[in-house]
This record gives sequence, C-alpha cells and structure tokens, in this order.
Amino acid sequence: MPLKSNCLYILTIASLLACHSPASADDSPIKPSKSQDLTSLQIEDLMKIQVTSATKSAQNLSSVPGAIYVITHEDIRRSGALNIPDLLRAVPGVQVAQITSHKWAITIRGFNGLYANKLLVLIDGRSLYNPSFAGVYWDDQDVNLDDVERVEVIRGPGGAIWGANAVNGVINIITKHSKDTKGVTFSSGAGNEETGFGTLRYGGDAGKDATYRVYAKYFARDASVDSSNNRAFDAWSSVRGGFRLDWDKTRSGKVMLEGDIFHNSAQDAFHVTDLVPPFSHILTENAPSSGLNILGRLEQTPRNGSQATLQAYFQRTFRDEVSIKDSRDTFDVEFQQHLNRGQHSTLTWGLGYRRTSDEFEDTPFISFLPPKKTDNLFSGFLHSETSLKNNLHLTLGTKLEHNDYTGLEVQPNARLSWTPDSRRTLWASVSRAVRTPARNDTGLSIPIAAFPGQGGTINLLTFLGDPNMKSEEVIAHELGYRAELNDRVLLDIAAFYNLYNNSQTTVMGTPSFSNTPSPHLDLPLLFVNGQHGKTYGVEIATRWKATDRWNVSASYSWLQAELSQPTATGRPTNSPSHQVSIVSHLNLAGNLEVDANLFWVNRIRDLNVPDYTRLDLRLGWNPSKSLELSVVGQNLLSLRHKEFGFFDNQGATRFERSVYGKAAWRY
Repeated sequence: MPLKSNCLYILTIASLLACHSPASADDSPIKPSKSQDLTSLQIEDLMKIQVTSATKSAQNLSSVPGAIYVITHEDIRRSGALNIPDLLRAVPGVQVAQITSHKWAITIRGFNGLYANKLLVLIDGRSLYNPSFAGVYWDDQDVNLDDVERVEVIRGPGGAIWGANAVNGVINIITKHSKDTKGVTFSSGAGNEETGFGTLRYGGDAGKDATYRVYAKYFARDASVDSSNNRAFDAWSSVRGGFRLDWDKTRSGKVMLEGDIFHNSAQDAFHVTDLVPPFSHILTENAPSSGLNILGRLEQTPRNGSQATLQAYFQRTFRDEVSIKDSRDTFDVEFQQHLNRGQHSTLTWGLGYRRTSDEFEDTPFISFLPPKKTDNLFSGFLHSETSLKNNLHLTLGTKLEHNDYTGLEVQPNARLSWTPDSRRTLWASVSRAVRTPARNDTGLSIPIAAFPGQGGTINLLTFLGDPNMKSEEVIAHELGYRAELNDRVLLDIAAFYNLYNNSQTTVMGTPSFSNTPSPHLDLPLLFVNGQHGKTYGVEIATRWKATDRWNVSASYSWLQAELSQPTATGRPTNSPSHQVSIVSHLNLAGNLEVDANLFWVNRIRDLNVPDYTRLDLRLGWNPSKSLELSVVGQNLLSLRHKEFGFFDNQGATRFERSVYGKAAWRY
C-alpha cells in the first residue's frame, strides 16, 4: 500500500542518515529530573537513561543486552494519550487492539487476546497478572499518567528475572518519586468521546527527608458503536484515589509506601447460550469492578558494593460482571540483594513468596470448579553479569519457581553483548520461559454454542478446563544491535526466533447426554497442551533529532507464525504481520507544541479485521510555567474503525473519531 511504502521509506532514510561518529568518553548515567524536558536531550544522553526492568538493577539503556524500549514522561505528556494502552501503540513489537470502550487486547510478539497470557505487566514492581484468566484487566489499571516517570517495555522473555508468564515480554510502569511531585496539580478536560475527566494531586514535605503525594482522579467515556454503527452498550466511568510516601534518609536506607483504591462502572453485553431457539440472547448489565492495593519497599543504602531491597504488597479486587463474578486477594513478598564482585562482575539474587485466593460465583456465561481456591508460589533467582575481554559482557541467570499446578519450573537465560565503544552494542541471547496454568485452564466451563442435531436433539458446545494442564514453554533466540549512528540518530534493531511447545489448544472430548437444565447432548471442547510451532520477526526503531526543536521517532515490526494448529480460540496469533508507527514532536515559537502520532496496522485475516491507519494530533500551548492548554484529536483519518474480534466474530466494536480539550495547572 502507498502509506506502508512511504512509512518504510521514511524509516529507512532516518535510520541510514550519516555515518558512525567517534565514541563519547562520558558514560555517566542520566537520571531525568522533575524539570527536565527529555525531548531536549541529545541522542547520547537518551542512551544513558537508567532502566531497571532488564536485570532488576539500574543500568544505562545503551548497555542492556536485550530488546528494550523506554517511554519517557515527556513522551507521555506529549502523546495526547489518556491511558496506558494508547501509550503502548508506538512501541515496536507491541500489539494494541481496543475491543470495547473499556477492554483491550495487548501483547508482545503475537498470541493476542482479551487476556493475553504471555505478557507480564507491573506497576513499580507489583504484578498485574491475574491468575483467573491468565492476563491483565486493563480497565482496572487507570494509572494517573502525570505520576508516571517512564514505562520500560522488554520484548522477549523475562522469565529468568520476573518468573512465569513473562514469556514474550514485560511492561514495567514506574511512577515518580514523591519529591518530584510537590505542589498542586489540577487537570481537567472533555470531548465527544471522553465526555469528562479530571485529576487533582497535592504533594509536599512530611518532615525531615520525607515527602508525599495524594491524588484523586475521575473520568467518563462514551460508548463505542457496533457493526451496524449503532451505539454499543459499553460506556465506562471510573473514580480512583491514592498516595505515595518516600523517606530517603533513614538509618536502613530508603522507605517507600504507596497505595490506590478504585471503582469502575461499566456497561457490558454478552452473548449467552440457550438450549431453546434461537439458542442465544444478548444479556446487558452494568458491570462494576473495584479494588485496592498497598505496596511497601525498603532499600538498603549501598555499602561495600552491596545493596538489598525488601518489597511486599497486598491487593484485593472485585468484579461483578455479567460473565464474571469473583473476588481475589493477593499477598506477595520479595527480597533481593545486588553484589559487586570486583571491578568486572556483579551478582544479583533473590527469594519470593506469593499467595493468592479467589472465590467465583456461577453466572449464565461461566462457572469454575472448585469455586474457591488458594494458590502458593515460591521462587528464587540468581543473575550474574561478567565483563570479559575485548568489551564482551556475559550475563547468566535463572529463576526457580514452585507452583501448585505443575510443581518446579526452571527458566534459564544466557546473554552475550559486545560494546566496541560507548555508541554501539551488539547482543545475542537464548532463553527459556514458561506460562504456568491459571484458573481458567484447569477449572473453567463456558457454554459457547447450541444447535439442533440429529433427531431433534439439542447439541451444546462447551469449553472445559483440564486439571492436568502443563506449562506452556518457549525457547527464544534473539539478536540485536543498538547504536548512535551520529549525534542525531539512534537505531535499535532486534530479531527473534521463538520455538513454542505445549501451547494451549482444544480437542473434542467424548459426547455425553445430560438432563440439566433440559435434555441435550454435551459436546466438550477440552483445553489441552496440543500445540507447537514457531514465531519469528524483526523490530526496528529509530529516534531522529532533526533539529533542536523537532524530534521524530519511527518503528517497524514484522511478525510471522507457523503453528501446528489453531490456539484455543481458533486463531493462530491474533496479531498483525506488519506494524508501522511515526511519532513527531515539534516545538514552535510562543511555547506552542505540535505532536503527531501515525500508526498503520496490517489486517488480521482470521479475525476479519481490515488494516487501518490511525492519526492522533495534539496542539499544546504553555502560556506560563504553571498552565498548559491542549487540544487532542484521535482516529482522525476515518469516522470509525475496528481493531479486534472474537472467535465467533461477535462483541468487538468500532471506535469513532474523537476530539477533546484539556487544561492543566501546576503550582
């Protein structure tokens, strides 16, 4: 297509501009401050930004032996996005598809779905992975974006550090220290789709060496439209509040305590299977969800090359949807220690324990057996980094976990990187990661279709979990290159080849007659570990500082899958083969900002999703240091478009062009 060709042409030109420049002698890390505009940083400074998600210890972005992408706070502010899913659209290798007004399918390197089960998402190290359906409830993660310091996205397995379910990637949302959020911040806005939103935050000192912040947030979003362009039943509103406290100079080190509480009110509609004609009906209902969490962390002051961290959190969630009625409590505690073993070697180790308890109520759509369950997870990891000769660096590590479904799981990792100078890094890795079974894999029952059979007998097709499910496994091979091509161009390339085994699929079980609730023939579709295959692809990202006032980021992702048979939902990967993004930030005179985000997504044939192009524009004006005004348009190139679908091609909606205005005041 012309658009695709033009995007690739721009990406190629930006990546090949100029030749290599001499290495810089200054490798000191960059720690972005409260007032620092990251778009004003030079390319070499961006490479020195510290990240922590790859190894659970701070290191410069340039030296990470893996595919990592950082969304900075300035990227967030100028994106025009109001939620984390929209922020992730610009990240290479990440597939973001909105399903309804309040539901998303988000994954990395394939296997997408409402609950993408091969992706681990964290906020400040607190796992958002929900073991009910092996995924993330994105509607529960309405983070206050003004409090986010950065988002670190790792493409590729992270099991050796973060454990099971970090199969294809890790997304770590890192919030700001409370010392960087002092004063009053108020923002508010409204538009045709975002019908109203507002955030109030206050931060200050809490005695000597201690700071805090508290916030409250609200929004309301209009419904999307269905396949007939009628209003869908999926409007959404939410209210949330929280706090953070930091105490930096205790005798033991640093102390951090934070927590949130929220309540969502969403409309939802489901196709419910009946045993009488027409064999299904649509059930609509308000679907509230709520929850709270609290996290504490103690960091030891570094001494003698050693630093230790102790972290614990508790979270409670409730859902009262048409399809899901459940509650879940999770307690997690983790200890880790980082040791410098001489000038050229470091060692990080840790131990952890997690306990999660749930309770489900049967609904017309779904049931679980047993309705109550408590699971325990014990873990430990060891991670070693060694500098070899000729600027070679070897990273070895593994994580051991014992869960109640499959017992002991081992997830090793080996990485080798070569840094001929401070501007270039070439790296390669081999990893094993697993996706352990969840509640839906082992105890789920969902009637999905009813139809008349021979002799007038009603047939009922039902998804059934298998208590004997094993872990899904991937052996991942990666190769990457990261370089400052010159003082204005940064290039990052990653290629991968993943081999999957024991992946989840379905097989037809033995039919049986039942008289409950009325006579019918049960046709069970059983979850089994029956799929194997491979995925492979390439991801290219570049940042180009065109002028001191203009920055451009671009990316291209290519993904291919060869699987032995469809997944449990009947689809191979549910992800597009090609994606392109181009993001532009332009500063004009008079404190004006013009930001453009262009996304092209290839069609998903098996889900009947055509390719689409999305353009988001933001016009911002800062008349003073304390006031920011902006107008944002999203999906500007079409009246509406579809991004995802289900195995029955029902339920996915269309998303309309939207415009909203926003004002933010900081004092």
